[in-house]
Amino acid sequence: MLDFHEIKMWGIARLGVRGDIRACLQVADSLDEGLEAYMAAVDDTGNKTLTADNVKTHSTYYGTAASIAEIERFIKDADTTGDGTVSWDELRSYCLKNMGVAMFTKRMLNNGKDIQQGVERLFVLGGGSETGCTKDNFINMLRKRGVALADDCKYAEEWFLQVDEDSSGDLGRDEIKAWADKWVGVAGEIRSHKGDGSIEDGVKAYLEAADLIGNGNLCKEEIIKYSAWKGTAVNQEQVDALFEVADSNKDGCLTYEELLAYAQQALSDTPVATE
Repeated sequence: MLDFHEIKMWGIARLGVRGDIRACLQVADSLDEGLEAYMAAVDDTGNKTLTADNVKTHSTYYGTAASIAEIERFIKDADTTGDGTVSWDELRSYCLKNMGVAMFTKRMLNNGKDIQQGVERLFVLGGGSETGCTKDNFINMLRKRGVALADDCKYAEEWFLQVDEDSSGDLGRDEIKAWADKWVGVAGEIRSHKGDGSIEDGVKAYLEAADLIGNGNLCKEEIIKYSAWKGTAVNQEQVDALFEVADSNKDGCLTYEELLAYAQQALSDTPVATE
């Protein structure tokens, strides 16, 4: 039997622009080889650049259902020079940032019925045993899943060491859950936008990125759509719980002030119920 969450996870992994890229990575021996294959398949001009038109043509031909809005967002996010196209270097940088180990892990953890189900699924996929998931098994699983890994697996290894709090060389369920409590969900997205800045900086950056309507507030649909685009897949239950806590005037929208009040609690050392 397939439930809603399983179908949704399958779709996020295989459909749209990132699904097309991931399909090339899954059959390649390296990140560069996979991206070269994708670039060659999509670039019908021979200029080694991607445009919205040729990305759409490729997606339509293969039936992977990338919408115009998704493609335009991909071009906007990946195009760091602002010329309306995506070069090889821009594509590679985009994939390492948005399709790497941390983003894949967030999606896996955040797209089940609850975080604990996501932890268990990730543990099993990584070949977890009584002692935990080994680094080699985990990285091999990432490759098979089409995760964008640098050729030396630098970022995957750095992530593994970050999560492996007891330095045992294995990831246990508790360690994966501890990482999820910090980085998964809306609070995790705010933390990612925060970087080395203040909580205020993180809230402002997250609000600007997720405010798809452009009215300075966030509704539930915006949060879910933005999360789906980023690949972190915040689910409806989490958003409902977030609004129950953060929407102080119960008007169905989160203002900057409401989001900041939530983030100041959620980004503290004390876990909150919505994560």
